[in-house]
Formats: sequence, C-alpha cells, structure tokens
Amino acid sequence: SNLMRPLYEVTTSGMTHSWGSVETSTCGRVRLGRLCNVTYMNHAKRLVLHFAHQVFPWNELIVDDDTNQKQYTLKLNVAELEFDWEDQQVLTRILGHKGQTILEQRWPFQNLSSIEETMIPDRDFQSVSHRLQRQATTIEKDDWICVHYTGTPSGISFAMATISTAFLVSVLLCGPLLLSVLLLWLLISKRRERSPSKQKPE
Repeated sequence: SNLMRPLYEVTTSGMTHSWGSVETSTCGRVRLGRLCNVTYMNHAKRLVLHFAHQVFPWNELIVDDDTNQKQYTLKLNVAELEFDWEDQQVLTRILGHKGQTILEQRWPFQNLSSIEETMIPDRDFQSVSHRLQRQATTIEKDDWICVHYTGTPSGISFAMATISTAFLVSVLLCGPLLLSVLLLWLLISKRRERSPSKQKPE
C-alpha cells in the first residue's frame, strides 16, 4: 500500500480583480474591463465558471464536509491563516473585499504532519510517475509524488466537461444574436399581416 502525507494549498485571486467580481470594473483579465461592464457578459462569465467548477473533474478542490460543496469563490478575495497553538490547529479563511468570511476550513496540526495509508489506487501514482518521467523529471525511489486526494481524473471526464462547457459558451455567445434575429423576423411578419392587401380593379 502507498503512504500518504497531506499537502494543503490555499490559492487566492487577489483584491484587485477576479472573474466573478462585481465590485470593480475589471474581471479576470484587466484588459477586458470594458467588456465586463456589460451586464449580460458579467452574468454569462460567472455562469460559465460556476458550471465549469461543477462539471470538470478538478479533484484537487476540497469538498466541505458540512455543505458537501466544492470550496471555491469567484469574488474578490484574500487568504488569512490563523495558527492556534493551544488547540493545535490552523484556521484558514478566505475573506471578501469587505473583510467578510467567504470560505473557512480548520485543520489540526496532527493532520498536517501525519503519515498514513491511502486508499488512492496504485495506478494513479503510476500515471503521475510516468508523466513526470516523460517530462524528464528524475524520480528517486523514496521521493514523494503529489496526487489529488480524490484520485487522478480520467481523460474521458475531462473531454466531456470540455465539450459541455464549450457548448454552454456557444449558447451564451450566439443566444442573444439568434434571439435578436428571431424577434426581428416576428416583427416583420406581424407588420406584413397588418398591412392592407392591394386589390386589383376588375
């Protein structure tokens, strides 16, 4: 069996801009600030990113035990780590632009340094090891290999998630154009129905 030692990572977007921020005039790409001012684009990009977080097998994301939800946010955020030496635990908070707590996790010190057996299949470790070898990375016998705590996702899962997300993006981009064409066609049809027909004299 493989031995596991947990490795936690906290990634924050920052307090200047993020893909889901409505507090500022910019989004994930500062040069697209004007585009993000469009209300429809603001809602569309948030919808796509929330959808992607749900369908993509990003197995490194922590799932909260209480809510059973993936731990992520698209808002402006910054991280805070609070070490409690009396209770022997670290409190991790993701704070919003007003200092409010968006996400929170507690990890005992023992969990951060413990080494135990893992239920992750051997094939997941082997696939990561082979990928590192293809990248010309030297792996010694006793080296640790970093594997997602829920296992390595399959290529089929990624392919299906990519296709479904691309389809959603296409619908959101083409939807307004198709709706405009449809409304224009209905307007023209109504006007033709209301216009009096010309009769030829007998």
